[in-house]
Amino acid sequence: MFYDVLEKLCKSKGKSVFAVTTELDITASTVSYWKKKGTAPKGDTLAKIASYFGVSTDYLLNGTDNTTKIITDDDIKFALFGGMNVSDKVYEDIKKMAIIMAEKEMRENEKS
Repeated sequence: MFYDVLEKLCKSKGKSVFAVTTELDITASTVSYWKKKGTAPKGDTLAKIASYFGVSTDYLLNGTDNTTKIITDDDIKFALFGGMNVSDKVYEDIKKMAIIMAEKEMRENEKS
């Protein structure tokens, strides 16, 4: 169950399980063990994975949609740039530009 949820979350980010777990410093043998034995990580590792995806540990363990997903900057980057890698500076510049445009629109609407 846990591995299936992990795989689904990885796919939602456009990444493989291997890529995500490598990024989180989790060995391939550990991941293989979870998959083969149908087990889940304990404590800190489970919390690290939950934090990475912005979900609760309950969601990771049970796969229920009763939890609220936290939208992360990585989620927004993926949505804006279609999974293309962009630097944090480019992302911050885009956020600033969006704020400027929203403020401009508000001012124009106030004039109407």
